Amino acid sequence: MRLTQSFDAIEAGEIDDFAFNISARLGRAQIVAGGVTGLCRMTPFSGSGTLGGDPDPGARIVGASFSNSGVYYRDVNGELQLAPGVFAIVRLGPCPVSAAGGTYIVGYQAFLDDGRIIQDSSTVQCVLPGG
Repeated sequence: MRLTQSFDAIEAGEIDDFAFNISARLGRAQIVAGGVTGLCRMTPFSGSGTLGGDPDPGARIVGASFSNSGVYYRDVNGELQLAPGVFAIVRLGPCPVSAAGGTYIVGYQAFLDDGRIIQDSSTVQCVLPGG
């Protein structure tokens, strides 16, 4: 599993989508119907000392899907932009307040029609609401 650039933080209680651009990894393959699974766990240093913990991080996966037509996001100026490509999308949340200060590893597995299974993950920190 590869670890890509971190996502922006998620607030405790929030539900958000995390999109992974998988266009380059697909080649000529297609994702099979229902072929994306979300994955979630805490980093090994979360839940110790003053860092937040989550007793059941896998339960934070609300859903997983894919988009063949790109995803919309807000740029640094707040403008809505389209990122073209094929994306695996993992919906995560709501995170408990106890997870604030901790870091989730969120990822996906995508099952392709050529028999391959591709996967990737990234980190997202959980913060207190308003943080």
